[in-house]
Parts: sequence; C-alpha cells; structure tokens
Amino acid sequence: MKRTSAYILILCALSWFGASGLMLAQSSSGEGTAGAKFLSIAVGSRAVAMGDAFVAVANDASSLYWNPAGASFLQNNALILNHINWFADIKHDYVGSTFSIGDGTTIGASFTFMTMPDQEIT
Repeated sequence: MKRTSAYILILCALSWFGASGLMLAQSSSGEGTAGAKFLSIAVGSRAVAMGDAFVAVANDASSLYWNPAGASFLQNNALILNHINWFADIKHDYVGSTFSIGDGTTIGASFTFMTMPDQEIT
C-alpha cells in the first residue's frame, strides 16, 4: 500500500513537471499580435525612454494610462498633453488630467484619440 502511494505520487510529480512546459503564459506563435496596434503606442516621453516599463513608477498625469491606481499617490494637480505623428499621417493624441482633493483621493479623466486621413481603396 505504501509503495503504491509512492508510485502514484512520483507519477503525479513527473506528469506535473512534464506538462509545465505546455502551460506558458506567453505564446511564441505570434497569435493575436496583428490587430489593434494603436494600443501599444506609449504615452509620455519618460515612459518611452524607460522602454514602457513605467507601471510601477507612474507618478504624473500619465498614470491614468499606465496604472490608474497610481493616481491616488499624486499630491498635486497634473495635466498631460501628448501628440504623436505616427506613420502614414496617423496621429495619436492623449489628454489626461488629475485633481488631488486630499487624503489620497484623486479625480482624473483621460482621453485617447487616433485620427487618420481617408484612404483610397483600390
């Protein structure tokens, strides 16, 4: 009986470790990466300079884009206006504003706009 339990335990452990290679959070096949590329356009020059690794340190009005919960740590009112000329005359604009009303309470609003010229269909 003891021996059977040990075999079952070893079998379960081996199957768990064997299957763990199949349970990856990221996929290397590239599925789902073609659409909605505008969502990967970064906001704020500081965030872009940091390689978009900005979620934990977002301590300005761009925190509404990167980490909305981070806006509660803002002590002052803040405003961000961001304009990006992307390829093919595509324009990406971001406006964000936060108002600190004290005691870790902040009210904020942000808007993202993306415009592009009419495209000729051939």
